[in-house]
Amino acid sequence: MASIYKCLAGLGVILISPVVEPALFWGRLLCDLLHLELPPGIDQPLKLLFYHLLLITTMVLGKILETLGICSDLSLLRLAVDGIPPWRDSNLLIKDLEVDEVPLRIYQPKRPPAGKRRAILYFHGGAGTFGSIRAFERVCRYIAKNCDSVVVSV
Repeated sequence: MASIYKCLAGLGVILISPVVEPALFWGRLLCDLLHLELPPGIDQPLKLLFYHLLLITTMVLGKILETLGICSDLSLLRLAVDGIPPWRDSNLLIKDLEVDEVPLRIYQPKRPPAGKRRAILYFHGGAGTFGSIRAFERVCRYIAKNCDSVVVSV
């Protein structure tokens, strides 16, 4: 009789597992998001929370896929960080260059400057593991437009 209960318990874990495990994961993630403290002055806190959620989900999915031997977690993270390329921007002049085999992308506002225009040199993060010029393109576009500056992304 005890073996029947063990079989039923095992079957219950198998049947409940696809429901319980994701519920626990999303519940824990929601708890983290509700207790996350953002610094004051963030323009779009919901967008930041969405990207945080996307990053955490991608990292967990990457670990699962790496454990299953399907792909490495870093390749999935690179795909998520690079994302969908942004649309062409009619307000910016964007030029790709290469200096000593180092790719550069220059973002320059098309409108004439009021005075001398500042330049910003943007080094993306990633420590050589992930991250690229393409991954931080939206950030550099935002900086170039809103600061009326030339941005050189390395």
